[in-house]
Amino acid sequence: MAKKTTYLIGKGGVLTVKDFEPRTFGEALEADLKKGWKKDPAKLVKAVETNPDILTAAIGLMSAAQDVIGGELDKLSSAIDAVYEKAINDGDRDFTDDEAALLDELEPNAEALDDDLEDLQFMTPAEWIGSASKKGYAAIVNVFEEFMSLPVTDGWECFSPALDTSEGAAAHRLRQIGAETSDALGLDFEIGTGIAPVEVKTTLSATEFTAKAKALKIAVETASAAKKAVKTEKKPAAKKTEVKNAAAKKAAAKKATKSAKAVKKTAAKPAAKKTTVKAAAKTAAKKTAAKPATKPAVKAPAKAAAKTAEKKAVKAAPKKAPAKKAAAPKAAAKPADKPAEKPAADAKKA
Repeated sequence: MAKKTTYLIGKGGVLTVKDFEPRTFGEALEADLKKGWKKDPAKLVKAVETNPDILTAAIGLMSAAQDVIGGELDKLSSAIDAVYEKAINDGDRDFTDDEAALLDELEPNAEALDDDLEDLQFMTPAEWIGSASKKGYAAIVNVFEEFMSLPVTDGWECFSPALDTSEGAAAHRLRQIGAETSDALGLDFEIGTGIAPVEVKTTLSATEFTAKAKALKIAVETASAAKKAVKTEKKPAAKKTEVKNAAAKKAAAKKATKSAKAVKKTAAKPAAKKTTVKAAAKTAAKKTAAKPATKPAVKAPAKAAAKTAEKKAVKAAPKKAPAKKAAAPKAAAKPADKPAEKPAADAKKA
């Protein structure tokens, strides 16, 4: 049996549904995400290609991953630069065994991150998801699950005032009572940008409306009385709820952090993992997700990666590579006495 609706009458006679809960994205997008999508990338790819909200979430996830990978690439590039600069500042000396070993570890990681970054810049969201490794897809699923647990808000394609707002829900339900009853309750429906009402209010006083509604077996409370009832709840119960919510958030953060490392091909530090999921979840929850091509964080890593590649080439050459670089312009510094050729040219003219 469906739960009976209780309406609250607020300021200006606006009616809302008591204890209203909007849909989650999971509920709103259930029809577009086919069963088994968590194990089958092809099903999520199909949803990304056909549903604008799921596409927005995917772009948000890519954008967040781009930020994190770019930050990691910056750190690696700085560490590589430091090794080269130390050798140069010490009189262009050879690398020590420890320095050479460190470069052998850092440079391949930088190259791998650069490849990941390039994929994020040039792949479509569907291609990126479809080409993810098993671990990578598991991380993508983890972030999408967080997105699916968020409440639907205005601005998303799936948003509906009747299903996702307390005011819209009241208008939707009270439209079903019939014209005569509606007139008796003094109901006035406000139409939004579409054809369905987004709000309903009564032209009667709160006392009149409550009396008539009760006669029609419609449950009504004043919003002020409902707020007062909430305030008078026992404090210990409120504290318990807060603790429970905090614990749940902490547990969700830990779970998200664990799987975040699979978003990248190379392992990131714990702090970076946390940032990956946090940023991804935040970005995915907004309609205005940043576009990958416009992320400033990408430009710096790309430049750093180029520097790294150049230095790697230097390292492969004989030692004291920086000195050889400086010597190269000297060999080509003197042009081949072109003025001496002028008399010959004059002779030809004669």
